Amino acid sequence: MIELPPELVSAVDGRLRAMDPRRLARHAEDLSRRYRADGGEKRPAAFVRDAEQALAYAAWILPATHAQAWGALSYVPKRAGEWKPRTLLDLGSGPGTVAWAAADIWEGSLERAVLVEKEPAFASLGRELAKSSRSAVVREATWETRDARAHAGRERFDLVTLAHVLSEMPSGEAGLVLRSAWESCDGVLVVVEPGTPSGFAVVETARTQLVALGARILAPCPHGRDCPLHGGELLEPPDWCHFAQRTQRPEFQRRLKHASLPWEDAKFSFVAAARFESAAPPWSRVLRHPTKGHGHVELDLCSAEGRLLRKVAHSHAGWKLARKLEWGEAVEKPEDLG
Repeated sequence: MIELPPELVSAVDGRLRAMDPRRLARHAEDLSRRYRADGGEKRPAAFVRDAEQALAYAAWILPATHAQAWGALSYVPKRAGEWKPRTLLDLGSGPGTVAWAAADIWEGSLERAVLVEKEPAFASLGRELAKSSRSAVVREATWETRDARAHAGRERFDLVTLAHVLSEMPSGEAGLVLRSAWESCDGVLVVVEPGTPSGFAVVETARTQLVALGARILAPCPHGRDCPLHGGELLEPPDWCHFAQRTQRPEFQRRLKHASLPWEDAKFSFVAAARFESAAPPWSRVLRHPTKGHGHVELDLCSAEGRLLRKVAHSHAGWKLARKLEWGEAVEKPEDLG
């Protein structure tokens, strides 16, 4: 389980306490209503237009989007070998969520961040929140208030991110933004979307385009071939690839949402692609929570051979590993499961 940096929690909470709670509740309810009416096709940030709405967004959804970004980015060091980013370009930054997550994951190596956000309300809130960060990268980030679609690859960055951005655009525009982001990338490009069927569709389209551009897939896929989920090989469609990152709900969010649970599972779909030759990909990755029966574990796996169901019995050599595997984890070699 992860949680928001404590200084970020304190900064958001201080601003919320200075706001009329009834107005805050109305803004949060309005964002929630419009998001549901849209069918979840756009991120809630798409409906933010002023400072109070931006703050309501931070109270309502920031912990989950931070967890999604952190969860996706955390897969990269596991497959990138010695590679570590020094520079970050985040397109469609919102209140700077990705920068906070990246600064945590690559503490000590990340030195500079450029954050591009079209909504002035978000850019303004992001700058203010960043002042409280213990990370110099977040505090000293360069903010550019413009649309990601207006980005031109004048400079190259080690790490480029597009979190909850491509799903807001027509497919043709999304493809152009992805290509521009790839042209700005010197190391790794990460695309993150909600862990929904529509979010996965956006990610899978981006993955296909990146492979066509010569990218090497780092995660989550153990291969760069066509996605086996689209073939409906084992389960009835629709089915989609997604993961979950558990995060601690800060007190301000529990108050606003009247949430009883102190945590939530933030679900996300993502792809991480690299320009460099990475470490050997794993043989497979666990696509779903393993099913644990009496004396056996059943695993739903994605591999270069396609989608596989592997049942590992107590008598198999791979039993010890199989019973410990969790959703999203890699299996390095087929023989590891016996």
